[in-house]
Amino acid sequence: MRLRVRVQSQRPYNTPLKLQMITQERTFLTCSISSLCAPQFLILEPSNMTQGPDPTSGYVQYQSQSSASSNTFGGPLVKYTNGQAYMGVDSWNTYDPNGAGRPSVRIETKKQYTHGLIIANITHMPASVCGTWPAFWTVSEDNYPRWGEIDILENIHEETVSLETLHTAPSCTVAGSQMTGKETSYNCDDVASSGSGCSATNSDPNSYGTPFNQNGGGVYAVEWTSAGIAIWNWGPKNIPQNIKDGTPDSSTWGLPAFNTVGGSCDIDSHFKNHNIVFDTTFCGNWAGQDYFWKKTSCYDPNKYPTCKSYVAANPAKYNDAYWLIDSLKVYQKTFVTEKPTSSSSIAASTSSTSSSSSSS
Repeated sequence: MRLRVRVQSQRPYNTPLKLQMITQERTFLTCSISSLCAPQFLILEPSNMTQGPDPTSGYVQYQSQSSASSNTFGGPLVKYTNGQAYMGVDSWNTYDPNGAGRPSVRIETKKQYTHGLIIANITHMPASVCGTWPAFWTVSEDNYPRWGEIDILENIHEETVSLETLHTAPSCTVAGSQMTGKETSYNCDDVASSGSGCSATNSDPNSYGTPFNQNGGGVYAVEWTSAGIAIWNWGPKNIPQNIKDGTPDSSTWGLPAFNTVGGSCDIDSHFKNHNIVFDTTFCGNWAGQDYFWKKTSCYDPNKYPTCKSYVAANPAKYNDAYWLIDSLKVYQKTFVTEKPTSSSSIAASTSSTSSSSSSS
């Protein structure tokens, strides 16, 4: 469908501009398995970054479009049904714990974004299961972490609340103020923080994994401007009406779960040209650490001494390790030069250049 959308100005960052919804991919995962949508989204092919080891050293085999949409593993890992996009993992087969890992998919936008309002309506995410590390995030792979990473929704294993995190080059810190989450680390420098970045724990008990799914899913939104980065989330009963109406106005949303306001970080010198990513990996350089693995209920020093040993042997445990996405919408600010009447003028207005596969 083609859209023309006029949306509210984003007053929290003191800008008079309105927003332009430059793309709305209600069926964005469909684009990963349809050649008609190939210019917008894709499942990463072997020629892309997932050829070879997972960047997070996960126990995972990311699949190509043709493999993920086939029944190679017992059923498709990606499909589109009932107006929603499904992205799962192999939950049928056992694997060698010393091998490449459990098959999964990582889907990212081909288009890169600098600034914007990203809103995802998620019906289901991978459940709180030992070995999993699902994430909804944005990142620039250009000399990482030079141009940053924004982790919008992420955690590991049996955790039940989300973490919101930034990873950057040096000289970026946050204050942990004007937000509802609990800031646990303040230096976003990926190297100086030993890969942890600046992170906050979400205060919503239904923000991640199994509780998120039991609550009926929800909406995550991240607003990224020159002035700051803020992340909100809501359960299905509390989604702001202006989001439902397609006219998002963050000034009405209350405090975000995560906020860079009050910190010391030049956003534009640390973040640009990001792809939007959904993935599910296993173990890796976070969930696979002995410290975190031994804290799970699945750890057994004899049977499952490592994260990989458990993930390899228990396919049925990952029946619920899937994403079910209703929509992903990206809004961006724009200046539009209007034809002058009596004198030259530049006005802020909106128009749609949206293109999307058809479904509603």
